[in-house]
Amino acid sequence: MKALILLTSLLLPLSSFAESKSSSVYTSVAVKDCKTIESSENEAEPEIDYYTGHCEGKNGYTVQISGGDIRYSLSLIYGGEQVEFTRIGAFHDMGSDKVEWRGKVNKDGSVTKFHSLIYRLNIHGYGENYDESRDSLFVVRLNGKKSCLIGQVEQSKNMNAEARKIADDMSKKCIPLD
Repeated sequence: MKALILLTSLLLPLSSFAESKSSSVYTSVAVKDCKTIESSENEAEPEIDYYTGHCEGKNGYTVQISGGDIRYSLSLIYGGEQVEFTRIGAFHDMGSDKVEWRGKVNKDGSVTKFHSLIYRLNIHGYGENYDESRDSLFVVRLNGKKSCLIGQVEQSKNMNAEARKIADDMSKKCIPLD
């Protein structure tokens, strides 16, 4: 019996090596780190604020931040085509200057083969108090031009861990775009 317990305890760690682990790499979506495509900053008296910028991505993706009138969102460009995940009516803007790419950890510790993207939006007008705002994390499954939203995590103490759990769950299905 002791030999069986010892053998089992030796094999369990080996089985965890067989599973591929995911980890994160971050890229910037700060205006200063992106290529500005168009911006109301370039006009003397713009009617509204607007901006479109292309930012560094991974695995052939370019991150696009665009919007106007205090509605700024993230989409991806893949193979020259824009891939959109959400349509939010409320006022919102990027809740962070970084986006998180989830991918497989290689033997050398590098992270490649990115399967998910997590980004934060600050959404205004929650609840009865129109001035209230909250962060939400959006989790995107990366699948080229078929990339799609697979989860949204509302502001909470453990929201980052919850979003990573969704990102790493390969059984998660696409949420239809409204």
